[in-house]
Amino acid sequence: MDEKHEKKTKEVLFSYFKALGIVLGLILGSLLVSYFFNKNLKIDIEKTIIIRLISAVFIAIALFGRLGWNIQTWSGTTSPEKLNNNIYKCLYGIGFFLLALSVFL
Repeated sequence: MDEKHEKKTKEVLFSYFKALGIVLGLILGSLLVSYFFNKNLKIDIEKTIIIRLISAVFIAIALFGRLGWNIQTWSGTTSPEKLNNNIYKCLYGIGFFLLALSVFL
């Protein structure tokens, strides 16, 4: 394998490990928040269901908002593309955090 492919392979692996770190961080954060809620507040099942619904809304907005964008370029580095990716990651991260939180409540 030449140097260029080796570098790209390392970038792919790093990307997945970075994603794993983000997911584990979100789970840890949701565990800490749920510990606080469970200790100080009593969250009933109806509120947990509402949290799950809100989580689904954030994830759906992230997924469907990203579909159909006609802003793609070959380099993928234009301002609209970066904004699109950042909004997607934020919405999906919030949705996943709320989903994990609802599991631990």
